[in-house]
Amino acid sequence: MAPILLDEIKRRYCLSGRFQAVFVSKVAVAKPIATCRYWQRPLNPEKLINAGILRLSRSITCKQALNLYELTCQETDLLLPKIKVLGKHHLVSAFSLFTQYSEKHDLTACFTLTEFEHMFMPRSEIVYTYVIENDKEVTDFVSFYCLPMILPNNGIEYVIRTAYSLYNIAATVPLDQLLKAIMSIATKNNIDAFTVTDAMENSAACLEKLCFSKVDGLHFITFSTTGSVLG
Repeated sequence: MAPILLDEIKRRYCLSGRFQAVFVSKVAVAKPIATCRYWQRPLNPEKLINAGILRLSRSITCKQALNLYELTCQETDLLLPKIKVLGKHHLVSAFSLFTQYSEKHDLTACFTLTEFEHMFMPRSEIVYTYVIENDKEVTDFVSFYCLPMILPNNGIEYVIRTAYSLYNIAATVPLDQLLKAIMSIATKNNIDAFTVTDAMENSAACLEKLCFSKVDGLHFITFSTTGSVLG
């Protein structure tokens, strides 16, 4: 079904007068120019266990799982007060930081300031964006969006809210500390699981340190373009 849906989206897109694009797919419906992998971490392990999503091995109890995925630590407690919700007064500085960061990568989205505002300004229970500011200059930037799903299990319907990381720009703090603080904030926003891709600076070593586990692969595919596979 996915290839048929993609063909229809491409057809409608071309009718708008635009003929090149990048899309992502879990299935390699065409030769991808880049491939990465989703990694996921429970934020509310007890709920995920009850919903049947998180299955524990026989050697791990529920209490041990809760301790394993605990996010509270001294570094996080010190960092949290510095993290602010993105506001309109941050936009120009955040856009400048994002643009400089994007230029370091071979494949990236290009936004105007207006598009950046539309994409990243927080929207209740949909888009979450946070910054760290120093002397009124944004130095660090994190954004994710939330997708809820209803999952029935044993006669109970569980609403599972999963965060999907968009960008993590850590310039003044270690990335693992920034991600841990952001996941703590996500937990306070009733998010049950956190998902990132091992793209850009999100290395496997960093994600394993934070108790993420590998899940699905993700392929980046272009149409009406030519180029080499990105490393």
